[in-house]
Amino acid sequence: MEAKVKSLPSEIEQILLATVYLIKAVITGACDASMSKANPRRRREPVYWWTAEIADLRRSCLRARRLFQRSRGRHDKETHSANYASARRLLRVAIKTSKRRCWRQLCNEVNNDIWGKPYKIAMSRLGCPRAKQPSSPLLVRGAVAALFPRVLSGPALRLPRRAEEPITAVTLEELKGAQSSIKERSAPGPDGIPNSALKIAVAARPDIFLQVYTTCLETGVFPSSWKRQRLVLLPKPGKSPDEPSSYRPLCMLDTAGKILERVICNRLEAFTEGPGGLSERQYGFRTGRSTIDAIEDVISTAREAIAGKRWYRGTKKYCAVLTLDVRNAFNSARWDNILAALRRLLVPDNLLKIIASYFSARVLDFTTDEGPESYVDTARVPQGSVLGLIL
Repeated sequence: MEAKVKSLPSEIEQILLATVYLIKAVITGACDASMSKANPRRRREPVYWWTAEIADLRRSCLRARRLFQRSRGRHDKETHSANYASARRLLRVAIKTSKRRCWRQLCNEVNNDIWGKPYKIAMSRLGCPRAKQPSSPLLVRGAVAALFPRVLSGPALRLPRRAEEPITAVTLEELKGAQSSIKERSAPGPDGIPNSALKIAVAARPDIFLQVYTTCLETGVFPSSWKRQRLVLLPKPGKSPDEPSSYRPLCMLDTAGKILERVICNRLEAFTEGPGGLSERQYGFRTGRSTIDAIEDVISTAREAIAGKRWYRGTKKYCAVLTLDVRNAFNSARWDNILAALRRLLVPDNLLKIIASYFSARVLDFTTDEGPESYVDTARVPQGSVLGLIL
């Protein structure tokens, strides 16, 4: 009986992992059957001033040109020449009119949305080369070793264990809120499932996802397939390509795992944002706070300090600002310290358990000229994840 009880968690984890793989296979099969594969040689999108009328006039112009070219040496050459000249004139007039009208529209849109269509058109005309990822084995391995350093966790902090708290099942409102936060145009994770397809699957069968996510919370198991990360190294502009610090690491994760992260994050914020949670001076990575709020706080403090009349024997004071930059902060965060801090914030054991599972056995996949390789994480919070910011 004792051996059977000890094997129960691993059996549940295997069943949960099999369910996750089954959901992934079903959605992938549906995508393969209903969606066309991405074609790198697809046709370019038309220019902003292109219209259906111009397309019809262009077809008519091309047809008139073919008839004119084939009529050389025949008696109806002059007629086809006049038709071609007329069709070409109509096409040119339509293009000039459309360009003039669309230009006025773009000028008006700039005042309403500076990052909208006019900005995208201007950036597309700059012709800047796309950032190319490094592929040299020595360079990529060196960047991975430097950006994701090995960290040996210290002894686990033992605090008094609290009484078991009931685990609330994931509600439909939680699932819909987590699903709506996923951007449809974001790049997919290692499973290759588009975000739009996954959102459709969640909307069609929410009961399946509710059961899987609730089981994850009840067992404290974060499925290992959702912990595999595809590494993308984005070159920083103006930096030497030979230095590891010249790349910004981005970890691509499966969107189904991100939805579970969002559910955990929303429950975790009830403790980090509540009384006794994060400091009121903490502005980064928090809802309703930003860098602008921090700057305004600094400015108001400085203005209050120098608001007096005189420096000497007056109420006017000196004000100093000290800044500190933590190098490679995301990739150097220690898991044991994070869990200890969460325990001090009185986070329930069920959330601590699944976050500990979220940290364990994380694998980083990357590709070099010699083929795909893997790297086992020992610390850090993934850049590109949902839980990474709050953790």
